[in-house]
Amino acid sequence: MPDLLDIVAEFRAAMLRQDEAAVKRLVEVYGRSWKRLDGLVQALAEKIGNEAPTRGQVTRMMQYKNLQAQIEEELTGLQAITRDMVSEQGALNVAAGERDAARLVGATLTGDARILPGYNRLHPEAIVNMLGFLDPQGALYKRISQLAPTTTDYVMEKLLEGVALGYNPTKTARAIRDAYGRGLTDSLRMVRTVQLYSYREANRASYIANSDIVEGWIWCAKLDGITCLSCI
Repeated sequence: MPDLLDIVAEFRAAMLRQDEAAVKRLVEVYGRSWKRLDGLVQALAEKIGNEAPTRGQVTRMMQYKNLQAQIEEELTGLQAITRDMVSEQGALNVAAGERDAARLVGATLTGDARILPGYNRLHPEAIVNMLGFLDPQGALYKRISQLAPTTTDYVMEKLLEGVALGYNPTKTARAIRDAYGRGLTDSLRMVRTVQLYSYREANRASYIANSDIVEGWIWCAKLDGITCLSCI
């Protein structure tokens, strides 16, 4: 019989490859968007540094308004990509979670990681509907729809805080860049949460649907520095 933990490690490696691809895609999108913003950021930072304006004067500057509009446009694009990736990753991991659960049961009972004949297979769409968290009208997608406006507000507020603190142009530009990164952080968190939750809950749904075969399961975690709170 193959070592079940070896099979689990194989499944985990596949998920990590998928995660790395998703992260790379989002980081590349973010990097390109920042390059489009950089010139506007530098122009505003220089103007603020040269004139030492008040908060109200800054918000009336054409450079401020142009930057705010462009930030919202860029983040709206990132928001749309995040929404697409959440949908895509959710569907992929629901299917993988259901399939891998069936393979683990096969390996446990027969020593063969192929899916057992007669195993009650669940259609991925049925799992999605049952779980509900991937509902386009649900809380997750509502949270995604707020990514652009809330992050734009956050970036502009950090800019104005820098003005009040008398930041020089270099520090002002850095503050804007760091605040803008919050959008990427939120996107990554949402996509990765969906990946893990979809896979885990599809596993569980498959086991419950085959309770005549599966009496229970053992949750294994390494408990190292990167173990998530759900596993702990």
